[in-house]
Amino acid sequence: MECFRGMIAQSEDVQRQLARAEKLASIGRMAAGVAHEVGNPLSAIKTYIGLLERTDADREIVEALSRETERIDRIVRSLLDYAHTHKESVSEVDMAALVQSVIELLKRQGVLKRADFAFECDPKLPKVRGNAHALEQLMVNLLINAVDAAPNISIVVGALAAGYQPHGDALRRRGDDRRRPVSTRPPTQRPWRPELPPGSPGVLLYVADSGPGISSDDAENVFEPFYTTKDPGKGTGLGLALVQRTAHELGGIAWVDRAREGGAAFKVFLPSGQ
Repeated sequence: MECFRGMIAQSEDVQRQLARAEKLASIGRMAAGVAHEVGNPLSAIKTYIGLLERTDADREIVEALSRETERIDRIVRSLLDYAHTHKESVSEVDMAALVQSVIELLKRQGVLKRADFAFECDPKLPKVRGNAHALEQLMVNLLINAVDAAPNISIVVGALAAGYQPHGDALRRRGDDRRRPVSTRPPTQRPWRPELPPGSPGVLLYVADSGPGISSDDAENVFEPFYTTKDPGKGTGLGLALVQRTAHELGGIAWVDRAREGGAAFKVFLPSGQ
């Protein structure tokens, strides 16, 4: 009976993933069309704002127009990023170096200045086969999502060599006989991929924070495009959707757990390219 229930759970999980993949593909096509249609008039508006800056127009109004136009531009670029696949320029990516470079970039930009930050990385990570730019954007989205969770937050980033175990089992670190989950709290349901056998070697990325965490209802929807828990105007709802899509394109999975730091722990497992 337990085996039968497990088969039913796996079948339902696969059906949900197929439905989500079809939905994301449709949204991707829609996003590309919307971005194209909005992009053209937006370029014209930017030109007019540039002309206004050379006149005696009220500087406060012109600056407000410029800020809001830049916000629209960021949304359009997010739509284009979401609509664009990254199957070209595929190579073996050194994840330790990539994560470190993203962290240094965000530090230089001041994004991490409000956070108490820690980074854990295995000395020898297997390489992941994928698009380096897409993986960089994945890490940027995870880190910015954590920073936005709360002011003066604690953030722990990890890049660990691990073997995949489905359905909430602990991820086993390669070369370690002990099971070592990132969180000491009970994990949420982890997505199941039939083409990813248990024990498959790969890299576990996680970004855990000490923020308010994710409610069970939000956890079910947080990777959906345009779904956001941020205040209006502070997010497009596409960052985590891009994280999940990139992980899926590379044969991996993305999910959210409760972090031992008290907030959310967003995790991505990517199979190695070996």
